[in-house]
Amino acid sequence: MEKKKGKKEKKKKNKRKKEEEEKKKKEEEEKKKKKKKEEEENKKLTLQERKGTGLGQGGGQERGRERGGSSVWLYFFFTTICYESLNLSRCMTND
Repeated sequence: MEKKKGKKEKKKKNKRKKEEEEKKKKEEEEKKKKKKKEEEENKKLTLQERKGTGLGQGGGQERGRERGGSSVWLYFFFTTICYESLNLSRCMTND
């Protein structure tokens, strides 16, 4: 009986070890995936910074020409920032 109990305990220990190893492997894989995602996001951000397409960035004259010129940015700036901050929606209505 003692030998059988010893075998069962060994089997349980082996199962626990295997489960722990599997958990560790899964955690490592998840960490690797997260790192890859972060690296890809960082690459995208750096590409956006190089191109000047990030939010709030002008991008310079050459890049402005690629996107349609400074008039596009002036329009964008006026419609998004000035329009809301100056409450021009009130001025545009005929109340």
